[in-house]
Amino acid sequence: MAIPCPNEEDREECRWPCVNVAKTYYLLNPSGDLHSTQQTFEQWFSSIRGWHGKVGEGLSETESARVLGCHDLFVYFGHGGGEKYLKTRDLQRIQHCAAALLMGCSSGALQFNGQYGSTGRHTGVANARAEK
Repeated sequence: MAIPCPNEEDREECRWPCVNVAKTYYLLNPSGDLHSTQQTFEQWFSSIRGWHGKVGEGLSETESARVLGCHDLFVYFGHGGGEKYLKTRDLQRIQHCAAALLMGCSSGALQFNGQYGSTGRHTGVANARAEK
C-alpha cells in the first residue's frame, strides 16, 4: 500500500510550525498482541477522513521515514515508545518531521545521561520536528 504524501504547497503556507490533523498517519498495535487497544481504536481511526495507517503490523525503515516526512501528525499505539519504528538516526535526517503522539508504556520515559541532558523517544521526535 502506498503511503500518501500531502501536497508540499500546503506545508509551505504555514509560517509557524503547525499540525494539520487531517494529515495523520497512525500505527496501531504493530506487534499484534494489544487486542483491546486495537478493538477500541481501529474503527475510529479508520473512519477519520484524511487519516491513513497500519493496524497489527509494523513499518519498515523506508516506510517510517516516508510517514514521518509526509504527514503532519504521527499517532502510535503500541509497546514502548515506538523505538523499533522511530530510530533517532532516521529522525535526524527528516527535513519536515511529523509531530508525534506516542501512546506506549514507556513513551514518556527519560534516560538519565549524567552531566548531559536526559533523553527519550519524545525528545528525539521533538528535536526532529524543530526547524532545520
